Amino acid sequence: MIGSTDAHTSLAAVDEDNFWGKVPLNEPSRFWPARQWYMTASGYAGVWALENTREALLNAILRREVFASTGPRMSIRFFGGWNYGAEDALRPDLARVGYAKGVPMGGDLTHAAVGRSPSFLVHAVKDPDGANLDRAQIIKGWHTSDGMLHEKVYDIALADGRTAGSDGKASAVGSTVDIKDASYTNSIGDPVLSVVWTDPDFDPRELAF
Repeated sequence: MIGSTDAHTSLAAVDEDNFWGKVPLNEPSRFWPARQWYMTASGYAGVWALENTREALLNAILRREVFASTGPRMSIRFFGGWNYGAEDALRPDLARVGYAKGVPMGGDLTHAAVGRSPSFLVHAVKDPDGANLDRAQIIKGWHTSDGMLHEKVYDIALADGRTAGSDGKASAVGSTVDIKDASYTNSIGDPVLSVVWTDPDFDPRELAF
């Protein structure tokens, strides 16, 4: 999965303060806010390539080591394996451990050990110019034997030392937005969330994603 804008200008300006609109007819002018106020600049494709070359970028896309963002320039690492431990999320060489013990985002996790659930190494870093992170989530979907499709959202890491309640839900991180002067402070949330999560409901007989 990747992200991108829906612009037709051939311009890669996707920051709000440098947004050239959706189509050439709606490029910036004094009338733009009245006609295109509902358009936003969001949409990024994150690609984990070995170097910034066409060949390396294409290879990363072909192996599906990509992620999507709706605007913030967050860095997301995601690995799946059978042997990750909680300490791996704190390693300075986290990516090296991720590749050594499993597969990266877009990969196929195979050769399951009998009686073992998959674990996922997740590392998220906030946009350097954006707000701190609230939480990391994994959305799981699966088919049951009756053919029905189910979905569940797991909060796997929460900022500010919060914990989920008995219902699995967590309280909101809060807000520091000042509407009067359109400002906020990074006094809540975390700049980095890193965790190893093991699926508590894993069933090898089910088709799941």
